[in-house]
Amino acid sequence: MPPQEPPTATPAPTFPISPGSVEGNISEAQPVVRYRFDARAGDVVTLSMDATSGSLDPFLTLLGPDDELLAQDDDGGSGRNAAMTTTLA
Repeated sequence: MPPQEPPTATPAPTFPISPGSVEGNISEAQPVVRYRFDARAGDVVTLSMDATSGSLDPFLTLLGPDDELLAQDDDGGSGRNAAMTTTLA
């Protein structure tokens, strides 16, 4: 028998957002959520993610238009929360 290939992971949904506060839910069933926003070079972006219950340990990743890593943070917020401010290139 040929080896079986691992199941293909379902991509995380991507939601468009505008400046301001965004509320969302992350759970064991949906551990990753992606948000998309429009910005320009030179814009300063501040992102934060706070755990409101359970044992979630927030981790933020900021990706560019081609999915290149621009910034990430694990515990830059208060306690185990994540926060970052970056100027876009």
